[in-house]
Amino acid sequence: MTYPVPTTAGTNGCDAHEFTVTPSYQLTTTTLSGKSVRFWIEVTVAGQVIGSIPTTQTFVFQGAVTLNGSAEYAIHGNGYNLTCTVPDEATRVSFYRRPLMTVSPQDIQVTGDQCYILVSGTPVLCTPDVCSCQPSALHYATVFRLVLQPRPADHNSIWFCRRQNSNLTNEYEDSTDYTLQVLEEVTSIVLQNPPSTLQEHQSIFLVCVTSPCRPAATVLWSVGGVNYTSFSTSTLHGSGVSMSRLTFTITRTMDGKTVVCSAYNTDVVVTSKIQPMLDVQYGPDTSIALSPVDVTYTVDEGDTLPDITCTAGCRPGCTFVWTKPDNNSFTSSAVLSLGQLDRSENGTYQCTAQNTIGTSTIMFSLHVRCKLCSLYIETYPGGGLMERWANLII
Repeated sequence: MTYPVPTTAGTNGCDAHEFTVTPSYQLTTTTLSGKSVRFWIEVTVAGQVIGSIPTTQTFVFQGAVTLNGSAEYAIHGNGYNLTCTVPDEATRVSFYRRPLMTVSPQDIQVTGDQCYILVSGTPVLCTPDVCSCQPSALHYATVFRLVLQPRPADHNSIWFCRRQNSNLTNEYEDSTDYTLQVLEEVTSIVLQNPPSTLQEHQSIFLVCVTSPCRPAATVLWSVGGVNYTSFSTSTLHGSGVSMSRLTFTITRTMDGKTVVCSAYNTDVVVTSKIQPMLDVQYGPDTSIALSPVDVTYTVDEGDTLPDITCTAGCRPGCTFVWTKPDNNSFTSSAVLSLGQLDRSENGTYQCTAQNTIGTSTIMFSLHVRCKLCSLYIETYPGGGLMERWANLII
């Protein structure tokens, strides 16, 4: 590293210039690996300290011992590998669970080209369900694996491994700590406060809550078999409880549909036992219609008009009232039967459909052409007269 001499050097009669130093460090631990350390280089001229130069160094140990797990979460009942990687080789690796106490660690050693685990001080050949290693030379290995059988109580336990190699300056070297996380499977999900009777266009708010679990469970929603998860939001609460909130707007097509929430954090999906069926009420709205669908009829007086039926989709069911051209209600049936027509029935007819939710109307026009009986007289040449009758339709 090249540094300029502090300006105070000139006070001692020395010319200012640059100088090069090669720092030397002796560290017996890898705890500084990857970390930046700030320190000062002291400058001395003629035995007198004339200043100090700050500098920062990042220590990287290529041969650092590392400890890792085979997955982000260990599963109770399944084997879980702790892998200690030793770039500088080792004859033995010890796996410790903190706090480091006097109890015996899990020791794996290499003898020849075989790996052994020490059981009460006696070497026992490793089997795949207990331990393994990757020998790099006779009596040495670079990778050591210990198979744990994790329990829920092991969650957040702290582990490290210690390699041993008597041929190295530092015979023992420890890895950084590794935190073991044990998966806790979600076992249930409950839909809270299921809805009662709903109305079309109403906004609904539903909540499902999972059992405590690790990692947080993913919650799914469906309405009538259609995926509604995108309409939900989830929050994580203490002890790994997930609360999912579903918000959507009710439509009449949802009547009788079932709402289901489910959750998973493994390949096992649990479903709420409470699965409410939506009870949706709605008014006639735009569903009101006439049959036949004609909105204008032109007929002759004395003809018979076909029955006209008024329909509407309603829940609860609608009542129907027909209003005559003089605005008087004259029937409470959905079917209008006028029979043989006369001129007084000319005009606009309105059907009104109504229930507790809403009201809708629809109309049609009836044009009745009138028949008149008229007398007229024709004259003939020579002054003769003849009476004639004719029917006129107006």
